[in-house]
Amino acid sequence: MATEEQINKIFNFLMARKPSDFHKMTDDVKMGIGSVIKLLHETDGSVTLGTISEQLGISEARVTALVKKMLNKGFIVKESDKYDARITNIKLTPFGKQVAENIKKTLRRNIAIIIDEVGIDKVVTFLELSDEINAVVKKLPPPPDIS
Repeated sequence: MATEEQINKIFNFLMARKPSDFHKMTDDVKMGIGSVIKLLHETDGSVTLGTISEQLGISEARVTALVKKMLNKGFIVKESDKYDARITNIKLTPFGKQVAENIKKTLRRNIAIIIDEVGIDKVVTFLELSDEINAVVKKLPPPPDIS
């Protein structure tokens, strides 16, 4: 059975990944919403649309669409900046905070299952090898332009 230490090790490894690398790989709206919730939960405060865009490596138009969906679901509220009314901050609602905690619990539970099924050594080796492969891929020349 996976120990809390093992779960923490893998959880922290996954959370340390550069968000923009991960988020560029997906167009799924739910993943986008989950990413914004995670970012807001980690900052434990208000964040601007521009900051969300920059941190997640996605366009402000995409962030605006995600924010609209999140407002409709009750995950967030928009607030005018108290120092500059031109700036709008995004903040998790209590419901949004609960959703963030549920996502975290589910991820930790799933990590425990993976560790139990595969073994901690193989999981760590896989994650380290993935980082090495990604580092090499980033250095490769792009494919030829066919346009």
